[in-house]
Amino acid sequence: MDKWFTFFLHPGSSESSALQELSSCLLQHASFEEDLQTGDCKIYAVAEESLFPGQFQHIASYQKLETSEINWDQEWSSFSPYFQDGVAKIPLSDFSPSQKEITLLPGPGFGDLSHPTTLLSLQLLASHAKGQTVIDLGCGSGILGIAALQWEATFVYALDIDPKALDHTKENAKLNHLENSIITAQSLPKTPNQIPTLLVINMTFAEQKLALASISEKPKLWITSGILKQQQKTYLRWIHKQGLKLETLVEQDQWIACLLKR
Repeated sequence: MDKWFTFFLHPGSSESSALQELSSCLLQHASFEEDLQTGDCKIYAVAEESLFPGQFQHIASYQKLETSEINWDQEWSSFSPYFQDGVAKIPLSDFSPSQKEITLLPGPGFGDLSHPTTLLSLQLLASHAKGQTVIDLGCGSGILGIAALQWEATFVYALDIDPKALDHTKENAKLNHLENSIITAQSLPKTPNQIPTLLVINMTFAEQKLALASISEKPKLWITSGILKQQQKTYLRWIHKQGLKLETLVEQDQWIACLLKR
């Protein structure tokens, strides 16, 4: 489930200083607000609490935020680079020779393409989705599963523990006329109609360990993202213990994504 927080900045601290301090735990920057009367500043963001620094220098306090309190149209409009006319229109030609496009409604599911980890996932998925039956683990907005289907994946199991994210994925699958090729659920069916061949996961290292424990029979091909560069050596050692071999590694800013084979 996405973990939304409001971070309240110390007086005199800038947004850029606060974001730099939060960079190691930030999954998605939603918005920045300043009260013009009081001068109080705050940042809305998805973050991994287990990665918070022991002591903040630019953050005075923080609190968890209910997703019902967020204006999703406003947030996606502010931060999704593909947002226009109330939806995110994403040309897949930005990641592959395909001329197809996917459309996403704004909502609580992670994956509005404002964060490098989603871009890296699509970069790897573009050339490996065709003919695959995909597990989109932690599907969020459904962006990876929907893109995989447009790149000729045969079927997608979109899994997430957050019911709101599953609803968001359902809406987006229907919007793209792909609802018959995708099943949304909190866990993989015990007897899936089609045997998964590709696992896609965009989560922090800590969250990946927890989420992957729920998949008993794991596909031979994985695309993983959400890993910080500073965790690369530790992550690859862990991957080796899972019986996986690194095929490709891509990076952007402080994040990496991997193509792995069993």
